[in-house]
Amino acid sequence: MNLFLVGHGFIIRTVPTITIPPGITLKFYCREDTEFDSVWEQDVTLGRALADGYRPTRGTGQWEITTLVSGQECCDHLLTRPGGMRTLKPLNEMVEIQTIVSRTSMVNDQLNNDDTLCIKGGAKQMAGGTSPGLPYAYLSDILLSIKNVTDEATVHWCACRSADTDRSDIGAQASSAWLGVLK
Repeated sequence: MNLFLVGHGFIIRTVPTITIPPGITLKFYCREDTEFDSVWEQDVTLGRALADGYRPTRGTGQWEITTLVSGQECCDHLLTRPGGMRTLKPLNEMVEIQTIVSRTSMVNDQLNNDDTLCIKGGAKQMAGGTSPGLPYAYLSDILLSIKNVTDEATVHWCACRSADTDRSDIGAQASSAWLGVLK
């Protein structure tokens, strides 16, 4: 099962590394501390990016495919809403990653091959509670949530891996407007 995480992303070096859960493969498409060009999202989701000899049309200095399999470690990442991006799928066709203040993220009980997942609202209310959700989710929580739904998945990180040195960027990206569907 292929699942695509879309949004703005930040690499987090201030927390311990995470271990990729059993049955999960994780693919990054840009170097650490660089930006993911949203034009690449189409090539990734349509499978062209993994073809032999593929080179992106722009941002070639940032492009790098890194594949991690279960048991391997990496830095945790934050994913925010896809504000300021154009995406292949309309926002209403993406699967929502729900966040709550306890730093837990959840995905639907049902995932389908080629689903695109993102944070939409970032301010979900817990049932009966008054605490707003977070406008971002940790990759480690997303992977565990996916693992609870399916035994095997390849998760494609279609987001930047920007340094998290300026946390105000995280809030700004989380509140920015989605730009629509790629044409």
